[in-house]
Amino acid sequence: DLLQFRRLAQRYVADGRLVATELDQFSASDDTIGPCIHTVNSQLILPITSRAGKASWALMLHPEGLLCDLFITHAWAEGVYEFVDKVIHSWPSCANHAYCCMLSNPQGLDVGGLIGTPRESPFARALFAAPCMLVVPNHTCSIYTTVWCAYEAFLACSESKVILTASAPPPHLVRTLIRISCFIAVAASIALFVFTTSRPTYLKMVQPGMERDSFVLLGFVVPLLAGSMLRPSKLTRAILYANAVSSSFAFGWFASRAIHEWGTVHGLEAGGTENGTTRLHAVLIALIFCVGTVLAEVDCLYLIQCRRESRDLRRGYTGSLRDAASTDPEDKARIMEELQASGLEGDVDTAIEVLLVTGTSTPLWRAASLRVGMIEQASQVRLTQAALTWASWASIGIVYVVGRLEFWAAGRGNSACRHWEAKGANRVAEASALGVLEAFEVCKSPLADPDTYINAFGALEALAWLPLFFSIAQDQRSFALRVLARVMGLGMV
Repeated sequence: DLLQFRRLAQRYVADGRLVATELDQFSASDDTIGPCIHTVNSQLILPITSRAGKASWALMLHPEGLLCDLFITHAWAEGVYEFVDKVIHSWPSCANHAYCCMLSNPQGLDVGGLIGTPRESPFARALFAAPCMLVVPNHTCSIYTTVWCAYEAFLACSESKVILTASAPPPHLVRTLIRISCFIAVAASIALFVFTTSRPTYLKMVQPGMERDSFVLLGFVVPLLAGSMLRPSKLTRAILYANAVSSSFAFGWFASRAIHEWGTVHGLEAGGTENGTTRLHAVLIALIFCVGTVLAEVDCLYLIQCRRESRDLRRGYTGSLRDAASTDPEDKARIMEELQASGLEGDVDTAIEVLLVTGTSTPLWRAASLRVGMIEQASQVRLTQAALTWASWASIGIVYVVGRLEFWAAGRGNSACRHWEAKGANRVAEASALGVLEAFEVCKSPLADPDTYINAFGALEALAWLPLFFSIAQDQRSFALRVLARVMGLGMV
């Protein structure tokens, strides 16, 4: 319905039926902000709903009515395109139908008569029914400079509602992702070509103990971790592109090793040190960090956009709902009287501050903020953190099990293994006495190795964690992810 409404507004603008006014000098060519809601209401909503019996826009489309599970609060100062884009982009997954005053109230009737008693108004009734409230910032002023938005914040806080900030998609997101993805793809292809074609030199480099692998890993782990922990800036962008280069280098390095040494198994005499599975794991890790670099860029863009929305919510807001303005002094008097009588004025101001800082205001976040302080945009789920943490967790168990099977298959044809198996029950004691027990680990069936079951169970846990993660409340996901990252030892916050 909202997308259809946006297209209708665009058509009205293109046809000249929705025109700029003295108070709203919008540009007809602008497809980002658009005419403000006041203009849309007077030139589009009112004429159409008046012909439909002066019903609300929502009731005109759905005469049977719909249950409300999302309350949208806004100040009517935003452009219609801005409003729709933010609401659609931030629509909670648990919501199906929303209440929005400009579309849900009958604009052709006496709306003032419906809001004479604030607690009995359509705003309050819809908010009581909805478990979640979506706050729509605008480029003009804070919505909390208007008394009715302040009252809605009071009701949401007193009723322990989940309050979310609507955010527009980051500008140039797709173009930026294509640019950095192409950069990584080209750099990785060049690295793979260089290492694959320079085989003699390459073999000399990788022979002595594979110590260089550690430096290659550090080359792309450190920049990505540093970039993910710093605030978005030109320095962060430079670090991410440096990580793109190092991740591409690592991918070429490990992929060329996998190609050159495909099918070979090293270190059977020491219980198995390297095989095709471990090499593929290294390639996978490098690939994950290439993807992580792209996701880190996405995180930066979203964090910048969230800060922009927070700044818009602060524009003109003094930090106290008592300073909110109203076109009708009687409305403000009634609302302030109820707010003062509740004794929750300070709590509501705190709840709004939590929303402005963290991007979400829920009972959980408000309680956490009182105990540990407010963390900027802490409710945002970092895609980089999610991808690296989960992929590392899942791959460790899978690689161990598959690698163990590969070592066992390679060791079965080894003469030492045949000799060891012929010893029967005394083989373990004899190998221990000779100090070569580790050399015969590859001869043992993976099914007889407890670590096989432990790692397989760990991989299954990682797979089971995904549906659990998406089933928990949205405001708890960033907490869950941070806990997982700390448990995994990635040290990302």
